[in-house]
Amino acid sequence: MLCDFDISEMISFHKKTGALAAIAVTQVNNIPAYGVKKL
Repeated sequence: MLCDFDISEMISFHKKTGALAAIAVTQVNNIPAYGVKKL
């Protein structure tokens, strides 16, 4: 996992809700380099 933010709140919420997965996304300027998320 690569990130430059504190994910402790996200992990806490994930555990509290019993979710199967947790996904963090961000906007980028170079879309072809990273792709597009579709949920």
